[in-house]
Order: sequence, then structure tokens, then C-alpha cells
Amino acid sequence: MVEDPHKVEMETPLVAESMARRQIGAALVTRRSKQTRIFTVLAVCEAFAAHLRRQFPTRDGPPEVD
Repeated sequence: MVEDPHKVEMETPLVAESMARRQIGAALVTRRSKQTRIFTVLAVCEAFAAHLRRQFPTRDGPPEVD
């Protein structure tokens, strides 16, 4: 367990950028000091992949995700 996890408020822009600077894989997202979710590198990758699919659609549509 991490003694001092990286915490960010829900409204914080570019959480992924601060995670990259700190070289960490997750951040605790809070709202009014209560944890609401965990933002991970996997979530960043999924969001980026979805963005790329919207920007560069294929003729056959996006690949099926298991």
C-alpha cells in the first residue's frame, strides 16, 4: 500500500500529465475531500483509444472489444 497516494480534485485538468511527471500509474480522484474514483494509466489508454477511433474511423467500424 502506498503511504501517500497522489490525490486530485475532480475538477483538476490533465491528471494524466501530473501522473506522468510523478511517474505513477494511478491517482485518487476526490470531490470535497471524499474519494470518488481511481484514475489509472489503463483509463488513460482507453480514453485515448476511443478518441483515436472517433478521429480516424475505419470503413468496417471499430474493432470489437472483449
